[in-house]
Amino acid sequence: MMKKNAKLWLAVVVGAAVLALSACRAKSPAPPSAQSSGAGSFAAGEGRENTGSPTVGPEAPANPPSAAPAAEGQAAKSRLRPRLEDDYYEYVNWDILSKTRIPGDSSSWSYLYQLNQDAYARLDQLLKETVKKRPSLEMGSTEQKIADFYRTALDEDARAAAGFGGLAPYLESVRSAATIPQYLESLSRLRRDLGLTSLINVQKTEDLRDSSRYVYCFFQPDLGPGKETLEDGTMGSFLDEYQGYIGRVMEYSGMEPGDAKKAASEILAFQRELAAATLPLSRRQDPDVYYNPYTAAQLQQLLSNVDVPAYLDALGIAGRDFYVVTDVKALEACNDWLTEDHLELLKNYTVFCLLSDMSLYLTPQMQGNALAWHNFQNGIAEMKAADKLAGEMTQSMFGFEFGRLYAEQCFSEQDKENVTAMIRQILAAYKKRILALDWMGDETKANAVKKLDSMTLKVGYPDHFTDVHATARITPPEQGGTLIGNVLALMRAETAFD
Repeated sequence: MMKKNAKLWLAVVVGAAVLALSACRAKSPAPPSAQSSGAGSFAAGEGRENTGSPTVGPEAPANPPSAAPAAEGQAAKSRLRPRLEDDYYEYVNWDILSKTRIPGDSSSWSYLYQLNQDAYARLDQLLKETVKKRPSLEMGSTEQKIADFYRTALDEDARAAAGFGGLAPYLESVRSAATIPQYLESLSRLRRDLGLTSLINVQKTEDLRDSSRYVYCFFQPDLGPGKETLEDGTMGSFLDEYQGYIGRVMEYSGMEPGDAKKAASEILAFQRELAAATLPLSRRQDPDVYYNPYTAAQLQQLLSNVDVPAYLDALGIAGRDFYVVTDVKALEACNDWLTEDHLELLKNYTVFCLLSDMSLYLTPQMQGNALAWHNFQNGIAEMKAADKLAGEMTQSMFGFEFGRLYAEQCFSEQDKENVTAMIRQILAAYKKRILALDWMGDETKANAVKKLDSMTLKVGYPDHFTDVHATARITPPEQGGTLIGNVLALMRAETAFD
């Protein structure tokens, strides 16, 4: 998937022992095809306005991906509980394995999953209450943005009519590139405006060598299911399904079926070529391997087929002391492909990456295709209901805003002060015990106490909420607002804030 700048989340970290029940992939009921989402009722065909794409998308795959049925209970009720010495795991977890059902629209169950679902339910109630208040909400308020975003997420007819909406100019910019410099300009526009990348993946992150500053890092290119999957010889049938998914996305982009099938084969082969040049997962965790500072001049040597000063300027990140390259060989491989004879392949690859990442916000048909592929990858049998999908989408896009609203209703300033006071009592007791240890030296005690005194307490929610969407205008359905238009407004606001 194309990489998008990570959103800030208000989170409560809970330590818990997790018991996971994982669904397996089985040749059971096939998931709804790209033409129908079951409970979500995605339309089979839709018109598009001035998008350069066909009115009706591709037919559903002849053999749609299979997914696992929802697991009722992992231990049959008719069986006896095994002895401890025969099956320790099943003996210890017998009750929960016998009673717990993996939800049909999920791939697994765990205590943390349940905690997340409980939080979703509370926030969903808050969302529905906000939607009910919409007539009285002031335009531009956080509540108005949340309510109208959710309403456009539910409006399938408007999504069908919108087609690619505001994404169309970006697609056209990629498609119309006649040279490598023009192609790179289309990439820089996507990154600069929306925070999206494909081949050259540049992201702003905290500097791993100095947490007081941020740096721009060049990460691995978009590898779809990932290097390990692309190189796994046992994943042939899975990659066949993936190629079928690519083909359907390219057909939705406006290609004829035969051309889309050919493009899908080439894109998959291209991702495999890129994967061969990238670091394996084991080495991607080693800071001595992935932290490689490069000046702009050194980047120019690495990216000889790119006008690096112009590209950095187009991204709006020129003039930095250095940039970090996390996978040197991968970036070298990207440079090797940036030649005129590969231009058509590169354009198709970026179109696929863009539409694959944005499909959830586009037409019901494209959304259904994306969800069917997601469910196949994760062994999920059922499509999520349309209102649940819209609710999750809204909560995801407005993470910080929901955190503030939740805190206002469920975690008062007095609650925060009480919890903070309790933590300070724990720290005081800890310090007292450290100082009383007879086996610890004075210097070690002083350092331990210094660590305690240096702790910054962060409880419940930040002292100052950051409004990353302050400049975003969320247009209500009555004024022509669409899901893709509102998503792009939020993405532009986030990128500008960053």
